[in-house]
Amino acid sequence: MIRAVFREAPRSFAAACFLVLAALALSSCGQGGAAKVPAPVPAAPSADQAPAAPAAPTVDPRAAFATSRLSVGLPTSFSGLRRLPGPRGVPRAGPVASADGRYVAYALGPSPEAKAAGDKGAATERLVVAELAALSGHFNSAGGADAGKAFRDISLASPALALLAGAGEGAPLFVVAGLDGSLAAYGWKAPPSEEAAAAPGRQLDKLWEVRLETIEDLLALPGDKAAALASSGRLRVLDLKSGAELWKLDSGAKGLALAYAPGILVAAIAAKTDKDSPAAELVAIGEADGRELWRRALGSRPRFLTADQERIALLESSGELTIHAVSSGEPIAQAAARLDPGLPAILANGRLLAGLAGGGSAEFDAATGALVRSWPPGEASEGAVPAFIAADEDRLFEAQAGKLLVRDRRSAEGTQVFSERFGAGFQGAGLQGGDRRDGGAVFAAASGAVVAGGGLWFLGARGELFELGSGRESAASPLSGLAPPQAVAEAILVGMEKFIPRGGAPLERYLGFDLFAEGLPLDPEPLFLALRIKPDKSGKRIFLADAKGGRILLALYGEEGVDLGSNVEELGTDARLERYLDAGKTYWLVTGRISGEEGRYRVLSR
Repeated sequence: MIRAVFREAPRSFAAACFLVLAALALSSCGQGGAAKVPAPVPAAPSADQAPAAPAAPTVDPRAAFATSRLSVGLPTSFSGLRRLPGPRGVPRAGPVASADGRYVAYALGPSPEAKAAGDKGAATERLVVAELAALSGHFNSAGGADAGKAFRDISLASPALALLAGAGEGAPLFVVAGLDGSLAAYGWKAPPSEEAAAAPGRQLDKLWEVRLETIEDLLALPGDKAAALASSGRLRVLDLKSGAELWKLDSGAKGLALAYAPGILVAAIAAKTDKDSPAAELVAIGEADGRELWRRALGSRPRFLTADQERIALLESSGELTIHAVSSGEPIAQAAARLDPGLPAILANGRLLAGLAGGGSAEFDAATGALVRSWPPGEASEGAVPAFIAADEDRLFEAQAGKLLVRDRRSAEGTQVFSERFGAGFQGAGLQGGDRRDGGAVFAAASGAVVAGGGLWFLGARGELFELGSGRESAASPLSGLAPPQAVAEAILVGMEKFIPRGGAPLERYLGFDLFAEGLPLDPEPLFLALRIKPDKSGKRIFLADAKGGRILLALYGEEGVDLGSNVEELGTDARLERYLDAGKTYWLVTGRISGEEGRYRVLSR
């Protein structure tokens, strides 16, 4: 996942040179302690192709799919909380965001009021999709015809248990796991062009449906795939484009929870009923072929699993949380406090964040389980059950008792409170303690919040869609338009930080996306600009920058976000990069000044 970032991009020659040299020195050092899963290596060129492929990438693009639950892409400050004029109902699942950041989807059940009023449209299970850009100017209003066009919905035959977003054939799709065992994808049929991905007002279509057992957990995987863990213990990996089954593994025991680390699926399953059997088992399975990698007995049954590249966090119904190694399943540590068993933990970059039993939240050292800092419940929130927690590198977001608390992760002080827009019922539908999966439906509390368009999106108790944002007039994502899928964009972002760290800068100030145009004058408003290239024929290509002074970066990334090298890595003195490109494949040439004078320059190729 992306490590957050700086307050202001270094512009001086000395500062930028220091960062580049430091990054090069660090990149030559080994990294210990992490579970190593081999990254995909580009296929070797055929005999008639030019030189061998570059070295394997240092950043695994699959890391963007790890179930760490860390939020990325949020602004450095927030201007307020906004409520959208969308449909209402009981929250079932979501929200989730499309890969391009343009849409937020969620599932609603019928509200008691709609049933009592005989409103057939609102008295059904529904999948709702909101187009963020179309909502600009309609926040905190009663709605109206224009705002209503931003929402598309479709009836579901069964309550939604889980929801995920995928890319599909060039257009976003949303996969819903139903209580009746159905797994169905909704969205729009493959458009004739990227620009026509989803015309305003176009209704949702059902793209495919398969019948499975009741799903306990559903995850998106790299390469437009999904993993579904059934209550029967059967684990399937499916192709999101068609719903076709790629492989399955039958554990023969009840499925409990699922997580993903690069190359590995980790499933918690209840052990078979035997007095000598453990309460549950943790099983690691190879993502590519379903081969069992290791198995670890557990003393109790986990409710939630969270994983990053090195560790797995298991949250039990008792509120105990244990941390295990991804490479072997060996226990590492235990969190030094009793946690709220209804809230999944957040695990990333050596830290673990979680809600505390009885209210409040805390941050722990993921290597030892030691408490780093804790935050008490907000004013008038004593004993309140939090509806969700979320976090980015700098802040923790905790929703409870009708308030959204934004905590500063660097200290126990400095909490910002947003409360005026929630209404009395925000705390959650049927979530006042007890099992948060009452009735078999995963409510908004279990699903939490999602980042899209530079804001944090979540559901209220009546199905209202809220955004905590920067107050920009447009809700469009900086990863919209010409940007690649979000996982690819995040892989590129991670790769760029070895040149100049992102720090705390908003995404749109650090990296932008556009088409490559021969000789077009460039003066990137973001620090770096990724230019899309799709060659008509295969062959060697040389890229040159004609800067009058200073150093220009030229870095190339493949269509999956694989790092294909840069002129800085080659320690060249000129702005020149030479690589072999395959016809029909998409590449991203990232450029920007890393030292010296500012001003326009051109990038040429031959």
